Amino acid sequence: MSIEQPTATPTAEEVLANSILRSATSGSSAALGRFSTWLLAAIAASLLALLANLAELAPYISVQQIKRSAVLLLVALAIGVLGKYIEMILQSAKDSSAETTTIARLDESAEPDIGRVLLLVERTTWPPAKWLIRRQLRALAAGDLLKANGFLFHAAQVQALLTLAVTLLALAGVFYFVLCLAA
Repeated sequence: MSIEQPTATPTAEEVLANSILRSATSGSSAALGRFSTWLLAAIAASLLALLANLAELAPYISVQQIKRSAVLLLVALAIGVLGKYIEMILQSAKDSSAETTTIARLDESAEPDIGRVLLLVERTTWPPAKWLIRRQLRALAAGDLLKANGFLFHAAQVQALLTLAVTLLALAGVFYFVLCLAA
């Protein structure tokens, strides 16, 4: 596979937009990560409490209603795990970007062969990381700084939507359970 050296230098506006989006991505991902960790712990605890007290709850609520509530909590838990995976990717990209920036500042005269860099990185990575790195390096080679980091910006937004979905599903599961108890 052949990747050309960068043909265009990013404009000052592209560099600034990239910096703003990268900073926003980093901050929001970290905050969502902390929130979702506590949320997932609360969901798991609620699920375990439901299952552990099934016999005691049986006189007040049907097993079928408990199952429905538990399914909502399980779906929320599964979506939350996917969100944590995205958070891990974003954190890794942030750490990698900081390291790459530091290395680039050490030797500003060096012009690495993007194709060779891709080859070296691909040897040690597995999909989906390999695909993401390939996409980023191709965009960089084309001189499109924003497209190179576009995945990170989109992933942060997906992470936010997944966290919202987890929150709503968890609230629905608990709300359904409480409504069933009150009936």
